[in-house]
Amino acid sequence: MFIVFLPQPVTMAAVSQAGK
Repeated sequence: MFIVFLPQPVTMAAVSQAGK
């Protein structure tokens, strides 16, 4: 994972795209 300093909305969007 590379999400460690991003805001929640950006984190959720990144996880959503990475998960899909």
